[in-house]
Amino acid sequence: MAMSLSRPEMKGISAWVNSAPLALSGLRGKTVLVEFWELSCASCLRGIPFLKALHEKYGPKGLAVVGVHTPEYEFGKSVERVKAAVARHGIPYPVALDNDYHTWKAFGNKFWPGRYLFDAKGELRYSHAGEGAYGETERKVRELLAQAGADVTQTRICAPPDAFYPKAMTPETYMGSSRSKGTGSGEVCGFDGKCGYLDPGVHIRDALYLSGMWDVKEEYAETASDMPANLTLKFFAREANVVMAPPAGKQAAVKAFIDNAPVRGNAAGEDVGEDAAVRVGEARMYRVYSAKDYGEHELRLDFAEKGVKCYSCTFG
Repeated sequence: MAMSLSRPEMKGISAWVNSAPLALSGLRGKTVLVEFWELSCASCLRGIPFLKALHEKYGPKGLAVVGVHTPEYEFGKSVERVKAAVARHGIPYPVALDNDYHTWKAFGNKFWPGRYLFDAKGELRYSHAGEGAYGETERKVRELLAQAGADVTQTRICAPPDAFYPKAMTPETYMGSSRSKGTGSGEVCGFDGKCGYLDPGVHIRDALYLSGMWDVKEEYAETASDMPANLTLKFFAREANVVMAPPAGKQAAVKAFIDNAPVRGNAAGEDVGEDAAVRVGEARMYRVYSAKDYGEHELRLDFAEKGVKCYSCTFG
């Protein structure tokens, strides 16, 4: 049964990547999957390989995949940054830049990622909020394509299994004042909007600790001196990511430690070099730690220069 009488339209799109401007009304006759995503969202990025597989396997059968990039942070409004993210992840399908949330609101969307599947008549037939539901999504895609007359019987299933996330996993932790829950650090001084923080040395899980000079803005916390500073977070997960941006016009080398040892070998995320440093050269999510099994660990990032912005830590 259809969930809506008609397909919401794309509204207020500031730019398109991989496509000339599209109107969803112009895609009638196709099964259309619209996915809201964000270039620094770990849950969104983990789902991109699945969307690419759907595009490749079912595009010739009548499926149109459309990504809608609605930014979580101000830096995500940049067309060039979105283009870079599309290229980095090899996204082949059209991506619309919804910088002012007009399409987000038209769909009534509330989550990254947010998935909406429409049949060939333009009626909403399926939606899913958040990561996962890959098998369920693909089954619905196949059903709607078959209803439109496509033969998908010879097309192999491409959905990966959904990841299991334990309830104890550390939630996303924000550094900016608008969503931060505060830090466990002691403040030692404050001037010009900047503050010196003192790490007490004893850390509780899921709490953020800063040390050194930091300037906390609405979206991020920024290193406020060329003197050493660090960020520490004890977490429970098997993957740790940090959204960061470099000083203007520069690249920053941020040293990464897990349980007081430099992150190397199998524990190192894809953005960590052999010297256990993350080269922060653009505003995006950096994968710092990766393991096969869940466990409690302590992440520490060491900064040696002014102007590095830290937005959030995410886990998987």
